[in-house]
Parts: sequence; structure tokens; C-alpha cells
Amino acid sequence: MSILRTVAALAVGAAVVSVAPSTRADTPSSLRLLGAVTYDGATQGQDFGNGLALDSTGTHVFVTGSTEGVSSVDVVTLAYDTTDGHTMWTQAPSTPQADGGWDIAVSPDGSRVYVAGASGRRLLLVAADSSTGSVVWKSTFSPAGAVSSGSYVAVTPDGATVLVGGITRPGPYPAPNDYLVVAYDAATGARRWATGYAGPAGEDIATDMALTEDGSRVCLTGQSDGGTTGQDFATVGWSVPTGQQVFVARYSSDGSLGDYPAALAVSSDGGKIFVAGTTMDTDREQDRVVLAYDSAGTNLWSYFDTVLRDAPVGDVALSPDDSGLYVAGSAFNNFDGGHDYAVQAFTASGGYLWSGIFNSVSIGYDYSDSVAVSPDGSKIYVSGTIELGATDLASVAFSAGSGTVLSSVYFDGGQDDYSAESVLSPDGSRLYTTGAVPGLRLGVNDVGTVAYAT
Repeated sequence: MSILRTVAALAVGAAVVSVAPSTRADTPSSLRLLGAVTYDGATQGQDFGNGLALDSTGTHVFVTGSTEGVSSVDVVTLAYDTTDGHTMWTQAPSTPQADGGWDIAVSPDGSRVYVAGASGRRLLLVAADSSTGSVVWKSTFSPAGAVSSGSYVAVTPDGATVLVGGITRPGPYPAPNDYLVVAYDAATGARRWATGYAGPAGEDIATDMALTEDGSRVCLTGQSDGGTTGQDFATVGWSVPTGQQVFVARYSSDGSLGDYPAALAVSSDGGKIFVAGTTMDTDREQDRVVLAYDSAGTNLWSYFDTVLRDAPVGDVALSPDDSGLYVAGSAFNNFDGGHDYAVQAFTASGGYLWSGIFNSVSIGYDYSDSVAVSPDGSKIYVSGTIELGATDLASVAFSAGSGTVLSSVYFDGGQDDYSAESVLSPDGSRLYTTGAVPGLRLGVNDVGTVAYAT
């Protein structure tokens, strides 16, 4: 079932590092909670939202995740009307094997939604009618003898091809994982090609996927075992029409205890690829690294952070004109010993601009998993989970020009809330977050989707 809940937004204090603090009074951005919808599955068991997408008009929001079924965990996909939050449809087919939806995309014309995830030991892709939820086609795939899962999905601008990125383990455990990317005919679900990437040694775990704006190339980044170099960054590009590998770009920091790429963005012309992540130093703290490549995988510039301390990366985004790059996550607070939201701004050519910090009212671990830029490029929206005794959802607006905090908003579902993904509407007027919120039974979560006015 779906319940519409509206609660008051809670304004909190903020602090900014490396930029001037903001009073946040009469600012051009004032985040405001509009309401939340929840989904409690048939068994009132554990339910989680993992992926969220909007259609091009911003009138419908689609969420995918997992729900505890009668015999196993199942995929759940939900569609909401953004005018009032009512549920348009719900898809939660019960299967004997464990399933889960990890990412969701909408066709350019808004007629279909595509859900990527896993069904048992196979990668799963489902195409559904966006207005009714009826399944148009369903495909499961895994190379012979392998265990596979889809984590990311994207649709080419012409709507003809669906790309799914994930991982595959080509043999029984302890065989290592490799990257996996599969292209499908969007109309029929026919598989066009499947390929992947196996690094020099051991595990290769894809952590993000991006499609060029013209749909000609798909890129995966992730952590790859380099053997003597340990865990490295590995970013790989493939031609969408053919599946041919176009480039491999690897990065290994000197003397680190492991490198972890977390997020990927591609410029609108496809000419620049940006990867952000961390490298673990000898104090076992995470130092930020930002890398830029050209379309052939040649390194253009690298940034090694000395401003923030122990600063994992959650997401990365480009400004609408590709001139600015924003990297969000968290950073250690030297004063109170907690972690705060931390976003950094760069020029696309590698110039460091500012670091913005949002310090919530409680000493805890605050972590942002999503960053979005307003259509006019003036504001940055950072969303994730904050710790206020229990954990709550929180979104913060920063000035793109200075990093000053403009406004903030919390959602408290009563106990622990967890953020998975946030998406800004095409016109920039609303921000949506999905994840998990407290269910009717103690210790049980429901899928929660929250709407904010920006």
C-alpha cells in the first residue's frame, strides 16, 4: 500500500569551510518538504528503494528496489504522479529466487521504464509501460557458468538501445568479479552484444556508469586489482553500436592502501570523462582524487585533495554548460569528530574553486550520496543521510559560485531513514529522494520517496 505523509521541514544551522558562512535568510533557494510516499510490501517485511528516475516533463517519478516477498526477496517498481503523490501503479511480481531492482531509467519519449537488477544468479532487465506498469518484455542474462548482476541502466537519446552495467563472476567462488556491460534492443529486448573488462589480477567491481549525450559511447568506472599496485581505478569505454572497447584508463596512487573510484560523469560533447574517488593513506583515511580524461582515455589533469580530511566521495555532477565540476560526499570535522556533507567545485580544466561543508546539529556521520545542479547552473543540491541520534534524510542547497549554504531540509520518518538516490526535476523546481524509511513494525523498513520544493 501507499501512504501520503506530509511533515514540516526542519531548518538547521550550517557551517562552511573555506567559504563565508551564510545566514540563509531571504536566499534565492529555500528547500521545503512537500511530502513523502511509502510502500509497504505484501508481507510487511523489509523493503528498500534503490533507484529513482523522472520522465522528461517531471510529472511522473519512478522508483525501483526490493521487497520481502512470501518465499524470497522480489523486485518492486513504483510509479507516482508528482502533482499530488498518488500511486499510478505498482509492480512486485513474486518469484522463487531472490530478485532486486538496482537502477531505473525512462525512455526519452516517456513511454517506457527500464529496471536493471538481478534475478537469482542472472542480470535482470525489465521494460514496462510507464502509464500502466505492464511488462513489455523481460530479459535475464549471464555468461555461461557465471553469476551476474545489473547495477546501472541508461537509454540512448534515440530510445533505440538500453545499456546495463554491472558485474559478473565467470566461475565458482572464489573466482573474481569482472565488469559487465550489455546492450539491448529497446523495442524487443533482444540482446545486441555483451562484453566486459577483466583487469590484470583479481577483482574488478564497477561502481558507476555514464552514457555520452549522443549515445555513442558507454563508460564504466570501478575498482580493479592491479596485482603489485593493489586496488586501482579502472575506467573503460565501449562503442554503443558495436560493443568494441575504445579505451582503458587505469590509475594507481603511490604507496596507498587502496584506491576507490566512486562516481563518473561525461561532458555533453563526450570529449571529457571525469572520475572522482578516494585513495586510502597510511593513516587509513580517505583522500579525495579527481581525474579527467579525454575521449581516448588520456589523462588531462589530476587533483589530489589537501583541503578535506577523510573525505569519501558519493557522487559527481557537471554544470549544464560543462564549465563546472562538483564532487560530493563527506569529510571529517576536526572540531566535533563527526563527518559532514562536503562538496567541492572545480573548473572543467582542473582549477580548484571552493569547498563547501554542511554541519548538521548533531555529532555523527553525515554522508551525501547524490549531487545535482540547477538548470541555470546557480545552485548545487547535495542529498544523503545525516545522523541525528537516529539517521534522517537531508538535502542541502549550496551556491554554485561560492559554496555558501543557502538552505537545508530534513525528513524524519520517526526512526532510522536511509537515502539511496536523489534526482532534480528537469525544470529544477523539485528534488526527489528515495531510500528506506521506518515501517509499521519496529525494525522493518518501507520504501520511502520524498519530494522537496527547491
